Amino acid sequence: MDKYREKLVELVQDHGAKLWIVIIGIMVVISGYFLWPQSVASSENQQQVTQPVSPKSQPIHQKGMLKKTFVVEVKGAVQRPGVYHLPPGTRCETLIQQAGGFTPTADQRQVNLAKKLLDQESLYVPAQGENKSITMPTGGGSEQPSEPINLNEADVTKLQQIDGVGAKKAEKIVAYRQAHGEFKSVDDLKNVAGFGVKTVAKLKDNLTI
Repeated sequence: MDKYREKLVELVQDHGAKLWIVIIGIMVVISGYFLWPQSVASSENQQQVTQPVSPKSQPIHQKGMLKKTFVVEVKGAVQRPGVYHLPPGTRCETLIQQAGGFTPTADQRQVNLAKKLLDQESLYVPAQGENKSITMPTGGGSEQPSEPINLNEADVTKLQQIDGVGAKKAEKIVAYRQAHGEFKSVDDLKNVAGFGVKTVAKLKDNLTI
């Protein structure tokens, strides 16, 4: 027994440094074996936390983005007569501004700037000395037109030149035309709400298709 102990002591004395290196190496390997999975898991968790989350793309509703516009015309004593595309609810004052304003000869008293425009409406600004505004009646009706009015071509403003036809009835005529197509005869006007047989008979001579 003493002999083995002496040999072990001699071995340690001769190779002590190498043995310590081997022991340290074994400890490093063992430590790395246990610590490596924890390091990998920690790294993966950190990547998951720091990685930015891309927001889900929101669908764009094209129909909701489209805005309806009215097409209106202005003629007469304005700087830039023509056709303009304006949002619903626009008043005559805005249309006049878009057209560059009145000319020096315009009779502004005959134009109702507060009136709301309708789709496909035509605004005529008279010059000073003209009797009245042709396309801007302010009352419920107007004088009988000198020529028959075409039910399939007249806009809301033109239709108001018919005796007894105001803005609401004119709009009903245009709405009926858009829903059912052109009038086949003047008698078809009886199909529009507010126009009875007697009314159509009274207006018949002043209408055409």
